[in-house]
Amino acid sequence: MKTRPRIHSVYADMGTTVFERMSALARETRAINLGQGFPDSPPPAPLLEAAARALREQSNQYPPSVGLPALREAVCAHYARTQGLTLAPSEVVVTSGATEAIAAAVLALVSEGDEVILFQPAYDAYAPMVRRAGGVPVSVLLQPPHFRYDAAALEAAVTPRTRAIMLNDPLNPAGTVASADELAMIARFCTRHDLVAICDEVWEQVRFDGAAHRSLMACEGMAERVVKIGSAGKIFGLTGWKIGWMAAKGDLGSALARVHQFLTFTTAVPLQWAVAEGLERVDILDGLHADWAASRARLKAGLEAVGLAVLPNAATWFLCIDLAASGIALTDREFSERALREAGVATVPVSALYESGQNGQGAPESYRAPVLHQARRRARRGAGADLRMGARPVSVLRWRPMRAEDIDGVVDVARTAFPDHFEARACFAERFALFAPGCFVLADPVTAGVKGYLVAYPWPLGAIPPLDSLLGTLPEEREAFYLHDLALHADARGLGHAGPAVRRLFKDLRALGGQEVALVSVNDTLAFWQGQGFAAVAADEALGRKLASYGPDARYMRRAI
Repeated sequence: MKTRPRIHSVYADMGTTVFERMSALARETRAINLGQGFPDSPPPAPLLEAAARALREQSNQYPPSVGLPALREAVCAHYARTQGLTLAPSEVVVTSGATEAIAAAVLALVSEGDEVILFQPAYDAYAPMVRRAGGVPVSVLLQPPHFRYDAAALEAAVTPRTRAIMLNDPLNPAGTVASADELAMIARFCTRHDLVAICDEVWEQVRFDGAAHRSLMACEGMAERVVKIGSAGKIFGLTGWKIGWMAAKGDLGSALARVHQFLTFTTAVPLQWAVAEGLERVDILDGLHADWAASRARLKAGLEAVGLAVLPNAATWFLCIDLAASGIALTDREFSERALREAGVATVPVSALYESGQNGQGAPESYRAPVLHQARRRARRGAGADLRMGARPVSVLRWRPMRAEDIDGVVDVARTAFPDHFEARACFAERFALFAPGCFVLADPVTAGVKGYLVAYPWPLGAIPPLDSLLGTLPEEREAFYLHDLALHADARGLGHAGPAVRRLFKDLRALGGQEVALVSVNDTLAFWQGQGFAAVAADEALGRKLASYGPDARYMRRAI
């Protein structure tokens, strides 16, 4: 009997957000964490005192669902003073952080089949939220290094089904800001096509170009078309408080309030009191901004001093590095992995913030270069550590990307090792497109009737996505998986960190019904794989010849899972 899946398809194969993943690795390895968006400096003491006072003196019971009147009034006054916006407290809804506000806006505005235009790179919560609401995310790529908004690209993306756009300005992670001309162009686009704009403006106060933030809401014809989202966490560097808000006029605002009441209903009332006080304290805002500007300048100078090319930006706590312009022949994911394992610095690859395969697109080719850094940390590294990595041998456990000349050898070994389970076909390149970029599945699951599959990963082990998301389209018969280790390099440090990732890999394989894993080990990693439960298996004459072609240390190894 066929049963329905227990987990919604949007979440069944979803991995952990890249920010959480890199922060977890930083904690595990005790690395300096430049990969998470929060500052190191202590929070403003007056806000802590205000929160403590509210705990003692104010009610700790449910406030109005839409937020304390005092906070909603303070938000309106803040925007009138800093951006010239005219908002009424009734048009503001306080939320448990900006991410809840984004979710509420999407749920209120997007129906089944509606298309929503997203600019990439993008906060990785946008697309899943659109899909969960039944909508279809449509990507418009912003090209480094300037990430400009292009009218032609927008017109090419719009269809009769387009319902909304999502605009993150200032843009995370690039730190660029839309110009007045670009905002006016986007406003005309929205009015021409009768679209609503969900504007994630959480970085509006974290600008370093000396200019006041201008919201799309202020553009002609947009006052009734914009959901404006803000964040006390970003304004005050208090990300753990999770106090955000959304502002919208007319029926948009009413709909947002109705959705919010059945998401979180409300949020921590003492913190609402404290944020209301903080928004009225211009001295606090100015002091924070000066501190962040000095820290950002220090990091930028430190990165440039070691030869790294920092892309121009005007806002956020982040800086982006152009690896190619820095003379580093690594992808951003490779650099992030090595920076963490070898230099003890956690970063975030910008390509993780592009939707892979969306509209046939992923991160632009030029995005083999940039890597993300959080600008709140000091630029420092111990003697002897080289963030440029130079030409040193790779010292972390990883598979390098396969080259065209590798494929024949891989297929030959697989066919010899699994004569009963594997049948190779021509034109493998056509089938690569069926799977996630970088995941090579060399078999024809439809016509070959195979029960084992050859899978080669070019990612570092710690970055391997869940296998069920990669192999979910294959038939159910999975008796053997073949992981081909083409260029495995490791030292003691790298191997020690690889063990948990390997064990997770086996767990994923078991969940998929796998019974056995086989690999060809090279470069003196025999002891490591033995420690992971593999045993070297004697090769027959044909397989032995193939192994010999990989070098004298190549071993054929298998283990049951």
